This record gives sequence, structure tokens and C-alpha cells, in this order.
Amino acid sequence: MSLDSNIENDSEFRHIDLNALVLSETRCQKERRAHFKEADAAELLESVRAKGVIQPILVRPLAPRGETDTLERYEVVAGERRVIAAEEALRMTIPAMVRDLSDEEALQLQLIENLQREDLTELAEAEGYEDLLKMGKSADEIAVMVGKSRRTIYTRMQLLTLSAAARKAFYDGTLSSSVALLIARIPVAALRDEMLKEVTAKQPEYRGGGVMSYREAQQLLSNKYLLRLKEAPFPTGDPTILVSAGPCGTCPKRTGNQPELFEDIGSADICTDPVCFNQKKVNWGKMQLEAAREEGRKVITGAEAKRIAPHGASYISGGYAKLEDTCQADPKRRTFKQLLGRGAKTALLQTPKGDVVAVVDVASTVKQLQKEGTIKPERKLPTQRPGESAKERETKEIEKEFRRRVYLALHAKAPTKVTRPMLEQLIDHEMDYGVIPDAVCDIWDKPGSSGLDLKQVLKLPDAKLTQLLFELLLGDWLDSTYSDFNGMGLDGTKIAASLKIDVKKIRAQVIADRKAPVKPVPAGKGSVIVKARKKK
Repeated sequence: MSLDSNIENDSEFRHIDLNALVLSETRCQKERRAHFKEADAAELLESVRAKGVIQPILVRPLAPRGETDTLERYEVVAGERRVIAAEEALRMTIPAMVRDLSDEEALQLQLIENLQREDLTELAEAEGYEDLLKMGKSADEIAVMVGKSRRTIYTRMQLLTLSAAARKAFYDGTLSSSVALLIARIPVAALRDEMLKEVTAKQPEYRGGGVMSYREAQQLLSNKYLLRLKEAPFPTGDPTILVSAGPCGTCPKRTGNQPELFEDIGSADICTDPVCFNQKKVNWGKMQLEAAREEGRKVITGAEAKRIAPHGASYISGGYAKLEDTCQADPKRRTFKQLLGRGAKTALLQTPKGDVVAVVDVASTVKQLQKEGTIKPERKLPTQRPGESAKERETKEIEKEFRRRVYLALHAKAPTKVTRPMLEQLIDHEMDYGVIPDAVCDIWDKPGSSGLDLKQVLKLPDAKLTQLLFELLLGDWLDSTYSDFNGMGLDGTKIAASLKIDVKKIRAQVIADRKAPVKPVPAGKGSVIVKARKKK
């Protein structure tokens, strides 16, 4: 759709004094004016100096500014670069087509002309559409007007959800159009701002520095801001869980209900609003717990729940199991759900993370199933290990405390030289996949922190970063309580011996301390393992 096709025969051709022209102040023209290419402007100036302005500009008459205003003025609707070039070439007049146009008609023509430019930014295009929307045009009408597909229009207009900070980052070149669109897809403003900070933060040197790439940002979006509804812990079709949101199936924040925006996601059943998703999870958990209490079922919360599920619903211990877990006492390896059926009376456990899961007491459930003849009663439960003797527990406690003290000695003699890029990559890997023992956190955590933070760690100088890496590699050894260590990591006892640390003396001192009639040296904050980040 060309600009010329919009100029009807009722337009009047004139040569207008350049002093009578006023540049348009619409947003799309301001943006275009701010991004004129110097090379193109110089080329146009040379042409105007040599041949004058060949193609007429388009203007519209402006109303007088007052009763005493007798000057005839015109607003430049299209052809600003020609006007600027004519002024620099010291021309007095310029050929123009004069036409009476409303604000809406003028904006339409400007937008159409802008859309013919190859260097028009996606955000500037969206802002032009936004102006048309304010004039009452629908997205479908705009699509017909500018000759673009409905999907393109909807995709561009999604960028209008970007905050002022995001738009500034876009125009500054910090935020690419593809990454900007990823952010714009998030329906919650606070989460859009959160992702903006993450993608524009400077990356470590070993990752190339600069801001996140599109692929990295896409991975961040998928992992943190897009949630699979089929994995939701609540019934997605229940409108009563969160009345203000309604059922998930008809929600506009479900990818399948906005195919123009989420065609590349690959699934129509993705929730794009983690805040709503989590609120539904919390509400559903409360509803389940209330119903369980009314039915007289056992409800496990607080400290007991933390003991049974310290790391969330993915792993249940402490003598309990989920219905989906395999019954180890069953020769056919069926799940508790298969053995008990749908009417099983289960307990409800609320994990420290807020998830609510149905669980069964393994020992009593197996006993009941054996009594009913569902499984053979003579088969012992493989997962039930006999209780440790006092001597075995004492041996483990001694080994644990021994390793902690050897670590403290190693801390004082740890090596301090490795290249910075390798250091950062190794640190990132160890904090992502390894375990961070309590003793390490005691030394390296800042007061009040809940675990080592990668961003803060990477600010350490090379020597300290090298020392921390060395100590992180001791994680498996420091966590183990077996005197014959066969782990995949470093063996702290052997390394300590190579650094001339008297490990025999340390072990003897630990044993002596435990026998002495004084309070033993504390072994840490309780649980030996503190994971800085969940294992992938």
C-alpha cells in the first residue's frame, strides 16, 4: 500500500515557502526524526542541491493560532527529510500537495509511509498502532489499513506492554526486539520488570559478557515464567479456586488462547502468569487441608512436614510415601495408588514450599495390605534398614567432625591460582550441580544469608575465588561419613596429608573431645548438606 495511493485528486499542488512549514509532532514522526541516517541525509542533500526537490511533500493546512494570526501555516504530513534537505540547501520554497486531513487521516498516512521503511523499529511500529487504537481503530481494521497480517499486528502491539525502562533499553540498543517480545509476553508487570533486569544484567566473562542472548532469554522465560498446566497441582478447570481468574482453559493468559503471540511456544496448554498459577496452588492447598480436617484425615504441617519433605514434594521420606511411589514390599512393584485404589484414606502433607500432597504411612499401609492379602506378608520391606547401633552412630559422628576439622585446616592452606574465566565457569558448575556443605557456608556466607549467591561469589578476587572452588570440590567428601571414601570428588584426607596437615592428630583430638566430660565441639548448624541451588 503506497503513500501515493492515499493522496486523492482533491489535493492541491503548490510551491510553499519553507518558513510556513511546521514539522509534525506525532510520536511516529518524532521517533523517525530521531533515527535519520546521516549517510542517507547527506545523499539527499546533494541531490536537492543539484536538482532541487523533485517529489512533492504532503502537507495539511493548520488552523490560525488566534484572531490576529494571519500567517498561513502547514503541517508536514510526509516528506520531512526533503524539507530538512531543502532548508540546508538554502531553498526558499518546496513543491507540496496540500490536502485537508483529520488527525486520524494524517497519522494513518504517516504510519503507512513509515511502514515502507526498512529501518523502522518494531517498537516504533507498535507505538504507531497504539495511536490508531486511541482513535478507535481495532487491530483487525489496522491490519487491513496497513496491509499486514493480523498476527503481525497483534505481535507488534504486544510490545506496548513494555515499561518505560524497557522501551528506553530498546531504543538504547541494550534490549533487542526479539528479547523485548519475550518480555512483553509476560502478562504481569512486576514479572516483566524482573525479567528485564535479568536479561540486561551484565553476564560473566566466560559467557561472553554483555547482556543475555535471545537463546538464553528464551530459556529463562521457559524455565521461570511459563508453567505447564498439565503439571498443575490443582484442577485447572475449577473456576472456584480463584474466582477472579476463572478456569485455566478459557484464560487469555493461556498460550492456546493467544495463538498469534505464542505460536512458537509449541504447546497450547502453557500458563504465562506464574503469580496467578501460584495463588491457585496456595488456594487449592488450603481447600484440600480444610476438607481433610473435616473428614478426620491426618494433616501434616510445620516441623513434621519439614522433616518428611525437606526439599519439597519431589522426595518424601521419614516413613511416608506418595501414592505415585512404588511399594517396595510388593513383588509386582505396583504403586501405592494401584494397591489401595481410589478410595484410599490418605494423610495430607503440606511441604515447606506450600505444595500439598497425599501421603501414606509406609509401615502401617504395608502391614494392612499384607493382612488383606494384597501383597505377600512374608516379604520384608527392602527400604527398611535396621536401626544403627550406638557404636555405628558414634563412628559416623566422629568421622563427620573429623572431616569438618580437616576442612578448616585445608581452608588455611588452600591453593590460590587459576585463570579467571576458568574459575568462574568451574564455580558456576559446582554451585549448580554440587553440594555445598554446612562448614563451607559457615566460612563463606554473609551474615543473614541463606546460601551462597553466584552473583556475589563472582565479585570475589581471583585468589579467594580459587580457594572457594577448591573447597567446593570437597563437597562429596565433607558430606560423607564413611572412613573409606570412594566418592567422585576430592579426598580431603589425602589432600590434607599432602599439605603436611596432621590428620591423625585431628582424628585423635575429635575422639578425645567426645570422651571428655565437656560439651563437644559443635558439628555445624545441623544438617550437613546445604544446597545453594537445586540440582538440575
